[in-house]
Amino acid sequence: MDFNRLIKKIKSYDKDADFDLIKKAYETSARLHSGQKRVSGQDYIVHPLSTAFILAELKLDDTCVCAGLLHDVLEDTSYSYDELKKEFGLEIAGIVDGVSKIKALKHRQEYTAESVKKLLLATAKDLRVILVKLADKLHNMRTINALPQEKRKRIAQEVLDVYSPIAYRLGLADIKWELEDLAFKELYPGLFEEFKTKIDKTKKQREQYINKLRRDIINILRKNKVKFFSIDGRAKNFYSIFKKMQKKQVSFEEIYDLIGLRIIVNCVKDCYEALGVIHGVWKPLPGKFKDYIARPKENLYQSLHTVVIADGLNVEFQIRTKEMDDIANAGVAAHFLYKGLGEDKKFDRKLNWIKQILDYRNVSGEEFMKSLLVDVFGDRIYVFTPKGDLIELPSGSCIVDFAYAVHSELGNKCVGGKVNDKFVSLKYVLHSGDKVEIVTSKQRVMPGRDWLKFVKSEKARIKIKQALHLLQGIPAGSMKNLEKDNSKGSLVQVNVPKAIISFGKCCNPLPGDGLLGLVSRSNRVMVHKEDCERINLKKESSKKRIKAEWREKIDSKITLKVVAYDRIGLFADISHTLAALKINVDTAKAYTYGKKDAACEFSMYFNDIKELSLVIERVKKIADVLEVQLLV
Repeated sequence: MDFNRLIKKIKSYDKDADFDLIKKAYETSARLHSGQKRVSGQDYIVHPLSTAFILAELKLDDTCVCAGLLHDVLEDTSYSYDELKKEFGLEIAGIVDGVSKIKALKHRQEYTAESVKKLLLATAKDLRVILVKLADKLHNMRTINALPQEKRKRIAQEVLDVYSPIAYRLGLADIKWELEDLAFKELYPGLFEEFKTKIDKTKKQREQYINKLRRDIINILRKNKVKFFSIDGRAKNFYSIFKKMQKKQVSFEEIYDLIGLRIIVNCVKDCYEALGVIHGVWKPLPGKFKDYIARPKENLYQSLHTVVIADGLNVEFQIRTKEMDDIANAGVAAHFLYKGLGEDKKFDRKLNWIKQILDYRNVSGEEFMKSLLVDVFGDRIYVFTPKGDLIELPSGSCIVDFAYAVHSELGNKCVGGKVNDKFVSLKYVLHSGDKVEIVTSKQRVMPGRDWLKFVKSEKARIKIKQALHLLQGIPAGSMKNLEKDNSKGSLVQVNVPKAIISFGKCCNPLPGDGLLGLVSRSNRVMVHKEDCERINLKKESSKKRIKAEWREKIDSKITLKVVAYDRIGLFADISHTLAALKINVDTAKAYTYGKKDAACEFSMYFNDIKELSLVIERVKKIADVLEVQLLV
């Protein structure tokens, strides 16, 4: 891989790119990584250059290519974010910074649910972060042989669990297939070689049949005056064969014997004309036709699929336009090429799953993964509102799931529904194509606790819990006037004279969280998050519940405890962040926390809650930080 090859690739699709900026990014990266080597022994610059080339293969703009060239400079060199922003601008610096925060997780011996959460929250803020990260991961997988076997297997499993599903949801089929096959080779080397041997044995025979079939199709389409760009055989990737064998409990031959051809035509009208011609020549198999043009997949994919019997063999045809084919292979990257970065409401809806991730930013890593596997990476159904808007839900969703997918208030007031103009119960399971209307009642203001037993989506489950906890057990009087003069220096205020206030260690309330207080004897008030599960424990049921609020003015000495993955420079990074915010630290200390983590405690004086909240948010963004706690 060399720089001239990268420039040639970019010129093939974007002659107006800022080549001076790209050259500057390459030279900066080469200078900063000078003397560094990869585990394989190669010069380190080969990796960012290869990452940038993968982005160029996706036909991404010069901003993304530059970010690819520079994606390791903040993590692996002394180059600072401020220097990067000054030299290359806020946009490129922001992408590189986002990738660096993800890369900081690589130092752990195993990836965790919390690390996946950080990765996807970074994606939700800027989609280009994950595009660069996927390119980075793909090149690392291509060169994974240099690593120890145990590490290779761990990384391969991470690819199948996280990166491949993300590539699929972004429509990056080419990257998804290659990542999956590279991971499959590491995890199942025996099966990989077995598949390869079987494919090689029948390769010549299959190619002969596909070429004959291709010639027949060309003649048939020309005879019927259907214009087309190309007709090619469609290869299957090893991992998809493996997954289908598992799912259908069938042999390799039963999966691989299906011949595939892809027809690329001029326009949508030609797609349907080509389909009609094919069905007129060969008999279609019942139940095997799918129209993804009229109803695109959630990852932007559009195509017509049909399976016919030709010469005694099952043959699958995929028929689509050139633009659809580019988007099928390069997903969001191809969409940017065709549509640009401007507003596109249909496109925004397709990427709604990324915005949905932000709904889970306040839950634990384990809850986040559970939500992810069900609501984002799980099987999907597609239903319609009365106005015809498409709503995407996890398979098995009911009326309540639909209501909360539209709006939280609609979910809280839901009493039933109408599916395809027929009244149904709250538990009714929806199916793709259903038209759904929610029936509400002014008398209902809160969801039922039993709803948690039958809703499918984690989004609905979280919203129901939040609504139940919000008002549960709080006397009406406590909602109005709160005592303004509790114990001096307290961060919160409650309607209990001379209250002794402490925070629940179970939920670690932080500024911005909704609060609920449990009052015990001697005016002791334990403050929890309003959605803390401990509140509903039996031993807490006898305690009085009151509303609590954060004070605006605090004038207090506060100690923050920062729990993080232990690494060199952690204490310095936190100190630098506090100094940048012009916070005077009174005392500070650091110590080991558990087996592999570290804790740092900083005592500081704050005048108001907004200042404290800002500090907490900034510290949370530091690489490897797991949690920030208040010690008061």
